[in-house]
Amino acid sequence: MVDGEKQFGKPVASRPEKVFVEHTSVNPNKAMHIGHLRNSILGDTVARVLGWLGFSVEVCNYIDDTGVQVVDVVTALLYLDPPFHAEDPGFQRIWRRFQRTVF
Repeated sequence: MVDGEKQFGKPVASRPEKVFVEHTSVNPNKAMHIGHLRNSILGDTVARVLGWLGFSVEVCNYIDDTGVQVVDVVTALLYLDPPFHAEDPGFQRIWRRFQRTVF
């Protein structure tokens, strides 16, 4: 491209809006697969196109985000009965301690 030559289709002015793009938040408790690579490519492409169109773009990728998994475990401990194999004395000690400390 020659200096000063306008790129076809690119807006002349930048946009005042800021865009936040979050993508590829991989679950660290499961194996990665080709879908994660696809999501990385799609997320990065969307962010680059928005930047090219003049938006101020911020990209975020949460790595090792285990928040949802922790919520699942705590919910199970709060609302489910102890498992059938919970006859182990060590597990019983932990279960009693948990029941005393929650609510």
